[in-house]
Amino acid sequence: MDCAAIKLLIDTQHEAYKNALELFVNQLTNKIDASQVQILELAKSLEYIQADVAELKSEVKQLVNSQVEDKPHTMKWQDRISSSKHAVDMEVTTLNHVTHHTLSGSLCIEGLGELEQETLDELTSKVCSLLQERLKMSEVALQQVHRVGQQGDHRPRPVLVTFCNYKDRDAVLRRSRILQDLKIYIKENLNLLDTSRRIKSKGVKTSHAELIAKYKDGASGAKYKNGDIGDILEPGMLPDSSSPPSGATRDHLKTSTADADTGVGRQVLSLHVGQAGVQLGRVCWELFCLEHSIYPDGVPYSA
Repeated sequence: MDCAAIKLLIDTQHEAYKNALELFVNQLTNKIDASQVQILELAKSLEYIQADVAELKSEVKQLVNSQVEDKPHTMKWQDRISSSKHAVDMEVTTLNHVTHHTLSGSLCIEGLGELEQETLDELTSKVCSLLQERLKMSEVALQQVHRVGQQGDHRPRPVLVTFCNYKDRDAVLRRSRILQDLKIYIKENLNLLDTSRRIKSKGVKTSHAELIAKYKDGASGAKYKNGDIGDILEPGMLPDSSSPPSGATRDHLKTSTADADTGVGRQVLSLHVGQAGVQLGRVCWELFCLEHSIYPDGVPYSA
């Protein structure tokens, strides 16, 4: 190989190496520039993340402080719930006692004839005549006399008689066999609803839904008061200053005939207790949401 050929080969290799080196440098420079751009973008994202973390830390701190501040308020609500539940239980116990006392001193008379437009005085006179003429008991003090259920066309309604003296009640019950020939039966019946269910009636009865609607129409809107049971329960569920005392309530239960005929008194009591349970459940849900930082209505609490 002559010198010219060798020199041409060296020049060719040198030119190829130079071109390859320039290509490598250009590619490396482009990669470095792209990496620098990515680093700048990551730095900005990191700044945003740091700002979000700082904001979250601030919110967590405020939430912890608010929970610490609201703890006495939560305890106060829990005390009010307990006192309200105790008051409701006391009212239910009192009404149950009055109802049991009234029914335990009563007898049910079945088969006693009924007039179409019978008044309470006529019914009382008819019962007294039955006791005096048939059972030979002239000095029997009656506390209350009324019929049970809706008036029908085929058979008379049973009569519920409440005696002032338990001895008179027992004496009437012992002598009741005398009236079997007249197809008049005197029995112990401590449940008014069972008696009214056995009666076939064609009259219009008050449904539970109608009773609830009537009660809600008569009740005013719920307004909270400070430091009393009204903070938890709706108006009308517990006695207020305008309601009669417990003694008057007992007298009303003993003398009310319309409520005893249709069972409205028991339904109203069930309605009161049911609404009290709903209110207590709502308050417990509010306390649970407050303790666990949950918004029950989807709206954050005001700071």
